[in-house]
Amino acid sequence: MGSPISNILAKIVLYHLLKKIIPKLPYSLPFIYKYVDDIFCAIPNNHEELTLKIFNSANNHVQFTIETETEQCVPFLGTKVIRLDNGDIILDGYLKIILRTRNTILLLL
Repeated sequence: MGSPISNILAKIVLYHLLKKIIPKLPYSLPFIYKYVDDIFCAIPNNHEELTLKIFNSANNHVQFTIETETEQCVPFLGTKVIRLDNGDIILDGYLKIILRTRNTILLLL
């Protein structure tokens, strides 16, 4: 992220944004997890566009993206979050390939 205080600032900004955003949602979130500037939460089916619109309207300088579930899985922070048929959630290792073009190093996480 750059500066040593970037993580702290990201956490503070995200905290205040979520305090502003969550009351505007027309449904309750079953859970929400934060890590620095990443959020993982469950939203009702077919509410992706509305949710993204509400999140992105909170601050013009901060724009969110959304990862939708594919085959009952969503990548989050180097893991694969898997939703089982009974509603349980489990974590599995997730392979992410990153290419740093400056040093031409391929990293596997």
